[in-house]
Amino acid sequence: MARTKISNGEVIALSDAEETATNALKTAWDAAANDRALAELRLERNARLAETDFYALSDVTMTDAMSAYRTSLRNLPANTSNAVTFISQWYAFDRGDDGSSDPWPTKP
Repeated sequence: MARTKISNGEVIALSDAEETATNALKTAWDAAANDRALAELRLERNARLAETDFYALSDVTMTDAMSAYRTSLRNLPANTSNAVTFISQWYAFDRGDDGSSDPWPTKP
């Protein structure tokens, strides 16, 4: 099915050049999916680490469980084979989809 656009209120088919440009943009967008997912994963990981930074202060004793949790977060995304899958699983968990589990380490 040919792609269309609306011009002056009229639906018209894309030209061959427009179709080629649209395909190139879609290919580039799809190729960058993992990079976008990695960026989102890092943002959330950094926020979760920031929530527990006070445990790392010199006058606070950090439990072994909290230390392990923070280490697990710092190891992300290096220990994640597919960031797109990780983010998709996280979204499914947040939505409460049946059978989904939280991919993030469990905070003690």
